Amino acid sequence: MYFGSFGNNNICLRGNNSSAGTLNPANQVGFFNHAMVTCFSWPYWTTTNINAAKSSWGVATIACVGNAAWNGGAQPSSTNGQASYVRNQDRPFAANIEASMGMSSVRFTSWVSNAANSSYQGYVNIGLSNRSTAMGITGVVAYGFTFSAWRNVTNSGTILTTVLSTNIFFSSNYGGINFKDINTMVATAS
Repeated sequence: MYFGSFGNNNICLRGNNSSAGTLNPANQVGFFNHAMVTCFSWPYWTTTNINAAKSSWGVATIACVGNAAWNGGAQPSSTNGQASYVRNQDRPFAANIEASMGMSSVRFTSWVSNAANSSYQGYVNIGLSNRSTAMGITGVVAYGFTFSAWRNVTNSGTILTTVLSTNIFFSSNYGGINFKDINTMVATAS
């Protein structure tokens, strides 16, 4: 999913935290807005001293989760960008990934590469569309199984793609669903 648009403006760190109304990730203001917090299961965030000066984005986020990362570095992407600004980087985008039965593991291959795991929350691999337009994903199929598809939300959801190792572009449709409306991709095998 993508959430908000930075365009050519500085943005607030937290943004709209209201849970009232329809959750519309594409139009919410702020990097850590309600859409991002809800869709990526962001841990509890205290509002104590929320407007206090911070030396970097890493300092602002470390109290919540130690492995949040976004593509704020130079091309090719080589840093997690936690100390970088996101001004002029347009749309942030990411998705949760999960392995279902028959899959040993899943991982991101770009813009940052993660170790194999049973799942990852989207906040560990947030792309910024002016730096990269896709996130790479892959998985390891368990012995005796064959990869089936990446599916939307559950292991019986809409088929998004039947390619195990692939790039998912923030501005494309998968299984008839625009990426902005996809927050979890589940790797399935049979």
